[in-house]
Amino acid sequence: MSLRRRLALILSSIVASVFVLTMVINYVLAGSTLRASVDTQLQEQADAIRTGNGNVLRAVLNQVDNQRGNDDNARGEGSDSGSRTAGRPPRGRALAAEDFRDRIGGFQFVATDGSVTGTDIPIDAAIISRVRETNRSEFSDQRDADGNRVRVLTLTAGDRVAEGTVIQLADDISSLDNGLRTLGRGLLFTGVIGTLFAGLVGWIVAGRFTQPITAVTAAASQVARQQDLPNRIDVDRDDEVGQLATSFNAMITALEVSRDQQTRLVADASHELRTPLTSLRMKIDFLKSQPDLPDARRLPIVAGAAMELEELTDLVAELVDLASHSTSEEAIEPVNLGELISDVATRFETTTGRTIDVTSSGTVVPVRPRMIRRAVTNLIDNALKYSPDGAVNITETSGRIEVRDHGPGIAEADQARAFDRFFRADGARTQPGSGIGLAIVKRAADVHGGEVWISSPTDGGTIVGLSLPTGAIARN
Repeated sequence: MSLRRRLALILSSIVASVFVLTMVINYVLAGSTLRASVDTQLQEQADAIRTGNGNVLRAVLNQVDNQRGNDDNARGEGSDSGSRTAGRPPRGRALAAEDFRDRIGGFQFVATDGSVTGTDIPIDAAIISRVRETNRSEFSDQRDADGNRVRVLTLTAGDRVAEGTVIQLADDISSLDNGLRTLGRGLLFTGVIGTLFAGLVGWIVAGRFTQPITAVTAAASQVARQQDLPNRIDVDRDDEVGQLATSFNAMITALEVSRDQQTRLVADASHELRTPLTSLRMKIDFLKSQPDLPDARRLPIVAGAAMELEELTDLVAELVDLASHSTSEEAIEPVNLGELISDVATRFETTTGRTIDVTSSGTVVPVRPRMIRRAVTNLIDNALKYSPDGAVNITETSGRIEVRDHGPGIAEADQARAFDRFFRADGARTQPGSGIGLAIVKRAADVHGGEVWISSPTDGGTIVGLSLPTGAIARN
């Protein structure tokens, strides 16, 4: 089951449960309230009969007399009209009884001998026995002769009639039951509609909630299947799900940058490696074609080939180092920076024919020699590359190395990124190189606890610097 379906099911279940529970509570409260209203009315009527309201009691007694007179007439007791008339209650008392009956509904007296006088109310002998024993009133639900449900209050009559007589008051609650059934059907119908609506709302809310997750899943699948980086996911929320989508967008951006860097690395590295490889091949081919070449000419060519092979080896190692963020296992040694810089500058003068001015204090620092040599080589190479006609000046003072060229300089907007891996300014894209030279310089500075910087002198050109603390201990 998908996350959206699970969330929709959970949300709709919660909403439907609350909805159904509310309806059940309302149904029970409605029934209890109506039943309590009937009970209260019956109790008030009973209290009026039992306690000091003479008019009510007389009306009840009149009703009893009227009932007895009707029973006598029905049995044919008394053949003359006088006897029949004597068995009847006066007309005023009969009217009062009828009025009372209309006001309070059914009522009857149950004597201790079991005789019943009044309205025909269902009798539960167990209830009457309990009421007489405990002298406490009791409510019960009964069904009358017509099958209608009635609410019956049974209580002792008190000292105004014969001792042990029980009064029963009843009210028809069939209409109440019908109303509750109608209410129940209405609530049931509303509950079904509400549950369906809750399911729809849950589905919509779950879809809204999981939309970024679904988009992330689809994008990740696209990357896995097609190796294709998708478009960014639209994010309009700042909760955890929105943060997930934002993080995924950042990851896609990082992957695009990494892919671009990888593509540029392959292209630029091939270009960077092609020059020394071509030079080595030319030297080797020349030596093969001239087996009788005198040592005076052969030895410098072999030395040059060895030098280029060493530089090629260093370049490959640095490419691997930059790609893997690893650190060479080269041992730390004390190195005279003046001698190292002069040696590198001499090699460039030999291969390029350019003049490089070196001024050094001869500071000795503990470093990885090959790494620092490569960093200085890259600084000089950049200076020669971007200053083809001007002089290159190198100054070293107390571990602070500055290489100055007199070329067009580096724009201030590009200086902050000049030491990033594979970064090349717009003006440098037509120049040979891989864009990793200054990155290698920065890597060397970081390993040795130093710093790098770029500045633009007022009289033109660029100064690129590398500082190495004289007491620095190279770190991983």
